[in-house]
Amino acid sequence: MGALTEAEAWELIASSPIAFSDEDVEWILQQSQCLPLLLQILCRERLFSLEDGETDDWREEGLRQIKPFAHLLEK
Repeated sequence: MGALTEAEAWELIASSPIAFSDEDVEWILQQSQCLPLLLQILCRERLFSLEDGETDDWREEGLRQIKPFAHLLEK
């Protein structure tokens, strides 16, 4: 499966049980390049951080988790 369109990715992220800020969504889209696997990983980290009431380290953790898939970002 290839990358989603930006509109499709926004729609997918909007289905989260807890809403993400526009800033968070933009960051997730940029880092994932709208690739479904990377979107899922980054969204999961953001959702877990919101559920736990933590707001600081989720981006760093998300980047750490997508690092093994960096080859997907190479065009």
